[in-house]
Amino acid sequence: MKNHKTILSEASEFGAVMFKNFDIQSPEEFASILYKSGLKEVNYIGGAAVRKIIVGSESKPLENIQIVTTNESPSSEPIPFHHELAQTPNPPSHICLYCQLKPASGGSTPLIRSDLVFDYVKDSFPELISKFELGVRYIRRVPEVDDPSSAIGMSWKSMFKVSSQLEAEEKMNELGFEYQWIQIEDGSYDCVIVSKILQAIRLSSNGRKAFRLSVYTSWTDKRNLAGQTVKFSDNSEIPPEFIQALDKFMNENTSIIPWQEG
Repeated sequence: MKNHKTILSEASEFGAVMFKNFDIQSPEEFASILYKSGLKEVNYIGGAAVRKIIVGSESKPLENIQIVTTNESPSSEPIPFHHELAQTPNPPSHICLYCQLKPASGGSTPLIRSDLVFDYVKDSFPELISKFELGVRYIRRVPEVDDPSSAIGMSWKSMFKVSSQLEAEEKMNELGFEYQWIQIEDGSYDCVIVSKILQAIRLSSNGRKAFRLSVYTSWTDKRNLAGQTVKFSDNSEIPPEFIQALDKFMNENTSIIPWQEG
């Protein structure tokens, strides 16, 4: 793709670039375009959503670009605004989305610029900026087997591409995660995973400060309670009134892009 530098520059300036009515016939062709984009593939380690691999290999994720579904949870499960893999030390610089088949009804990708979110936080909650600048921790209880009923139901086996607790511990130690195993009634093990302190505010590629969180409003399911999945670096809770106000601001200022083929 001879214009990839221009495209990435425009994405930095405006937050996103959309190709409309792009004549891609298959997920495999989408993968071939990504190979020509100049972007480098990222191993999906530490994610939250249950996904299906459409193109690529689970055992050799970096041998070929993986194309995966966005989230296998039912439409009843809310997916709040987030940055992909921000709950890990090595999030991707860009994400690429593609619609192969338009849904019969609904379906969209809401977007909001993170630098505008930072401006809102700075103006409306200036007392919290210094705490966010110190970073945040992510705390999630995850199952041993994927739970597609939850928007954050990815198992620790899928999350770290492992088959045993020992292998999972090796991966978590590499990433600087703390962890605790909890045996449940069926004999399997849930794992409470606590990230090291990670950035909540960063300098964006356009030179502006950006608010960066994996979960703005707390993701909840039968294993995780509201307000407990993201905390400040000192383990204090993020005020619920802030979460509610931020959620309202983002929903009122989002750009909603309906899905269409291509």
